[in-house]
Amino acid sequence: MFKQLVHHILTKLQQERTVSSVYHLLKGKKSGQTLEDVGMYQLHAFYHLLPKLKRSVYDEVIVALEQEHKIQRTEQGYILHEPYEGHYHFNGWIYRGKEHLFFERCVLVTQTLSHVKAQDMHFTPMVKSITTQQFVKQFLQAEHYHDNQLTTRWLTELKQALQHADLTEMMRVSFVYRLSGHALPGYTWQQLADAQKMSVLDMQIIFIESLHIMMQAKTPLLLALQKDCITSNFLTVSSRQTYEMLQLGYTLEQISQQRSLKINTIQDHIVEIARNVPGFSLQPYVQADTVRQVWEAVNAYQTFKLKTLQEILQLPYFELKLALTRKGE
Repeated sequence: MFKQLVHHILTKLQQERTVSSVYHLLKGKKSGQTLEDVGMYQLHAFYHLLPKLKRSVYDEVIVALEQEHKIQRTEQGYILHEPYEGHYHFNGWIYRGKEHLFFERCVLVTQTLSHVKAQDMHFTPMVKSITTQQFVKQFLQAEHYHDNQLTTRWLTELKQALQHADLTEMMRVSFVYRLSGHALPGYTWQQLADAQKMSVLDMQIIFIESLHIMMQAKTPLLLALQKDCITSNFLTVSSRQTYEMLQLGYTLEQISQQRSLKINTIQDHIVEIARNVPGFSLQPYVQADTVRQVWEAVNAYQTFKLKTLQEILQLPYFELKLALTRKGE
């Protein structure tokens, strides 16, 4: 599963980046290069999927892909000998790891309601986070958890979410077996991986995808547990500060001076803003004809590589990057 995922992303990158780009993407690195890759190659789904991924584990997969003659590393990047395109339902750009917070809440709600039904309220919460415990406590009190109707509603919503057409049987197993109930602890990752005869990492990837699918559910209880789990502001802190100054009428040069940052850094902020703020106008920085020319070159040469496009069009990198945020519009 993990190997196929890496292979898929390498295919999407069209041999125009290094193999390290995939690692930084999965880790959720906030560098300008990684964020540009997300936008240019439409990799939003995979951003920040595995923030704890170890480089040694990633490198093992790259070596395996080389040994299978799927890819070949070079000084400039890599050659893709065998493309691979999978079918995934991730939404890493939106959730950025907060899907695990959603699941912790699901675990604690399930555990509490099962103990209410068993009339045994003496239990140790499976989730140690005090913040999560307080959130679930308030949620249950607001929903009158001593009423058996809440248990019925909760089970109904879970069953509906688990019937989602995009969920595989393995995804359902990864979700349900991790839950805990009265006298029924959930599986550890190792137990689940052993039972399904796969690696822990592969099992975790399947689990993350199951959460991303289930979080599409719009039923009241599951929706309430998603509070603060969805990212709404996609700008980095520094780019957000630049954007606020732009709105106050500062020029790029003034922002550079005020913030003691290089003009190139401010330009990178503008690119990030253009990519993430709906309706942001490029007109002060690049003409519409230039945007059209850039996308004609992208389509003609089938590349997003900035160096290649710059050699063809002889445009400043800033204008090229801005034009590429418009996805051919």
